[in-house]
Amino acid sequence: MQGRCGLIVSVFLALACTAGFCQSQLANGAPVLRDGTPVHLAMGRTVSSGSDQPGEVVEFLVKEDVTVGDAIVLPEGSSVYGKVTAARCDDRSGTGGMVEFQLESLKLSNGQEVPLRNLKQLPTGASADISPEKLTNLVNSPYAPFAHFNMGNETTVPKNSLLTLYVAADVAISNQMVATKPAAGSQVDSLAAHIIDKNTGAKSLGDVAREQRERGKIGGGMVSSPQ
Repeated sequence: MQGRCGLIVSVFLALACTAGFCQSQLANGAPVLRDGTPVHLAMGRTVSSGSDQPGEVVEFLVKEDVTVGDAIVLPEGSSVYGKVTAARCDDRSGTGGMVEFQLESLKLSNGQEVPLRNLKQLPTGASADISPEKLTNLVNSPYAPFAHFNMGNETTVPKNSLLTLYVAADVAISNQMVATKPAAGSQVDSLAAHIIDKNTGAKSLGDVAREQRERGKIGGGMVSSPQ
């Protein structure tokens, strides 16, 4: 009888975790944003090999609330920022135009950094390339969501193109969680303002985003000051 009760309890716990009851807490009670959690995004502007340069900011808009349990940790409508890492116009050499851009991580509404990758689960094959470059490159990678745009004389990823990235590690969430959506014109910024871009002379991505916004290249809300 004792063995049967133990089996029933084990089955119940397994079903509870499958249903999501165990997914948002660590053993110490801290809520957790789990590895593999999807982050649904849309391109905030068009990115093109014909007009973009390495170091320029790429804006993404959050399409669905990112939640842990009942708490919203990144509201729908928030702006997050990646950057262009390489670009080449068609030089008639037969190689065609190329642009690469990445969104390696973002910051939640409470300021915590969350790493991202292109895949929900890491490939396990012996020949699988799981280097950070391949897991975060959004165009030129076997796992890239926009690989189908990389063709012809110019590579262009249109504004409003949809993509889904995934949380790349378990992230314990602090108690400072946001449960409301941002007001218009005050979207939550990502890690952009706190990353120094070597290609732009010690400017942060926040500085670059601000400059691009002044030129009308990107929209979105305010960019927080570098810290």
